[in-house]
Amino acid sequence: SHGWVEETFCAKVEAEKLAVEVGESEDVVTAEFLSAFETMPSRGAEPPKELAAYYRNDLGRPAVAYVYASAGAAIATKQPDATLFVPSDVYAWRMLDEVCSSAYYAKQMSAGREACKEIIDRADSGAAFVLEEALNRIKENLE
Repeated sequence: SHGWVEETFCAKVEAEKLAVEVGESEDVVTAEFLSAFETMPSRGAEPPKELAAYYRNDLGRPAVAYVYASAGAAIATKQPDATLFVPSDVYAWRMLDEVCSSAYYAKQMSAGREACKEIIDRADSGAAFVLEEALNRIKENLE
């Protein structure tokens, strides 16, 4: 059992989501998410997913978001062997969605297209339940 390590990880991720909400500085938010990653690398897709969303949505820096999105997608190849509050959608499709949403701005169009296609394939095969609204947006991005 991962015990307290997993609890510490979850607490750090939740604390940083709050830090984003209350407008903590970029330095604080980034350092704390990276600290969460170091706490439990086996759940390594969750902090990069949050950082990608933070840079894309909150800071309006989608090219930087791509750095975290692509790193997280490389890690999120399977569900982690963990039990506490695992957001399975992050591993199933949301991490790839961050790649789709930011790749264009980092001039990584083929990576973005591949990520979009992978999400659609996972949805079509039943490997991932993707929200209809998100799936429609992803399909539009491919056009």
